[in-house]
Amino acid sequence: LQVPEGFEAATAAMFDGELAAPLLPPDRDARDLGSGWIELPPLADVAALPSGAHPLAIELDAPVALARRLGQAGWVESEAAGWELQPQLLPGQSLVDRDGRLWRWDGFTRLAPAVSATAEQLRQRNRLAALTGEIAHASATADAVAASAAGARTAREVAAANERGAAAALRASEDHLAASRAAEAELKQRGLAVDTRLGALGDTIEKLGEEIHDTAAQLAETERALTLLPAADLARTALETARAEAAAARRREAETRAAVDRLGHEDQAQRGRVAAIAAEEESWRKRRESAAVQLAILDERKNALAAEIAELAVRPAKIAADTEALAATSAQASRRMRDAGDALALGETQLREAADKARAAEQQLGHARELRARLDAQREAAVEALARLREEIGERLERAPEGVEAIPDTDADVDTAALSARLDRMLRERENIGPVNLIAEQEMTEVETRLEGLQREREDLTAAIARLRQGISALNQEGRRRLLAAFDRLNNHFGELFERLFGGGKAQLAWVGDGDPLDSGLDIMASPPGKRLQHLSLLSGGEQALTAIALIFAVFLTNPAPICVLDEVDAPLDDANVDRFCRIVAETADATGTRFLLVTHHRITMARMDRLYGVTMAERGVSQLVSVDLARANELRQTA
Repeated sequence: LQVPEGFEAATAAMFDGELAAPLLPPDRDARDLGSGWIELPPLADVAALPSGAHPLAIELDAPVALARRLGQAGWVESEAAGWELQPQLLPGQSLVDRDGRLWRWDGFTRLAPAVSATAEQLRQRNRLAALTGEIAHASATADAVAASAAGARTAREVAAANERGAAAALRASEDHLAASRAAEAELKQRGLAVDTRLGALGDTIEKLGEEIHDTAAQLAETERALTLLPAADLARTALETARAEAAAARRREAETRAAVDRLGHEDQAQRGRVAAIAAEEESWRKRRESAAVQLAILDERKNALAAEIAELAVRPAKIAADTEALAATSAQASRRMRDAGDALALGETQLREAADKARAAEQQLGHARELRARLDAQREAAVEALARLREEIGERLERAPEGVEAIPDTDADVDTAALSARLDRMLRERENIGPVNLIAEQEMTEVETRLEGLQREREDLTAAIARLRQGISALNQEGRRRLLAAFDRLNNHFGELFERLFGGGKAQLAWVGDGDPLDSGLDIMASPPGKRLQHLSLLSGGEQALTAIALIFAVFLTNPAPICVLDEVDAPLDDANVDRFCRIVAETADATGTRFLLVTHHRITMARMDRLYGVTMAERGVSQLVSVDLARANELRQTA
């Protein structure tokens, strides 16, 4: 189906997506391939369209299978004409306009021209054909420019040689013209001499005529005299003499006439030669003028070739300058990307160090708490042991421990056996008590000193932890603020891109969790046209791909990056969605300055890119990179 430019939307509105159906074979057994078009004979009686409607079939170059459908289809110039002619439509007839509006005989009307994938595909096919021709023209122009540049010096040398040859020919023509003029003057002099001789010969002829006339008169007189003479011999002799003189006179007259004729022929020949010389002189004059004109043309061409050579000589420098500028820009972008990467890595490193310090501080705090608990337990045990000793001393000695030194020495009359028994009893009680730490007080002092140091360290750690928590809280607050702001922008961009990619519908992002953005997840809810709002996992594969693409580009619009690599993201998409995807890529690149590197096998994606790179393997094991600059070809086409 060949659709002219301007009728893509009308054709798409008339068939409403049915152009994608294939042509089915005539064999019925082979028609189980699905829906499609079959060739039917034309209708015998086709009703004419209303007056003012143009047949759509005339504008399209369509296969026979679409003849019946196009026979009942027409197009109008404006929307008002469609409304006016719709009541006049017969069953089966439809009208469309160039914007894609549809009026059907049964009253169905499509008012707002929707974005049709079929129309866009037809436009892209026409654009592909036009670009193919333009690329061919640009290639031919480039080849012509290259050939012109390669042959400019040769043409200049040929022009110089032609100029030298023309100058030599001009000098030769001037010499020949001078010789011709000298010959013409000589011939004119010879003509004057011939005319003079002819005049003299005329006088001679007149004299000879007079002599002949006189001779004839004398002959007649002689004959009359002879008749009077008595002697016949004498008369005969005189007659013979007269006849001889007459014959001689006739011969002289004939010779004179022959000379006159010969001179006349020579005069005619001389006049013809003079005319030929004049014609040749005119020819040489024209050749001289032509040579002068050709010299002027060669000078102009020489100047033009010199200007073109100068322009072509400057072009490599300009291309080199552009290349250096692009290289400098690329290097600057690379440096900025490296600096940003270094800053990001430094920030991540500092964040990890802060997190490690926080964890180490928490671990030290835990160890300090454990050590404090152990020291508290030891101190309590020592206090309990000291209390038991005080109690035991009070029970046994009936006084406080401070008054033990005031006990007097034992008298001599003390019962030693009772003391020994008491000592044994006390030893047994001591053994029953168990071992006693004799340096418990010293250890308690040391423990208290260590406890004070640990308490100071604990206070320092508590202050550091408080500062860390304050910093973490500030970071969390700033992170929440930025995250919420970025989430709002991302959600808005995501909704807009989703509507543009799907041609309608809506989508949104939602927090999943207790409400804290830092601890919450994200959920994607999407509602394609004609469907209710549902989770991403419930969508089809193509819808999930489009939704993911919308989310990716929303992230780039929210926080642009210098480069983005997309690996065959258009594989699950049809042609219409691929076209929308390419349009989104171009708009995002213009808005954010991001360079997109797409790995694709789709023809529409390749046709919409600025530059194509392909890897070929002409020889086994040898890969070759082939590139085509479509943007440069488009510029050359616009320049041409």
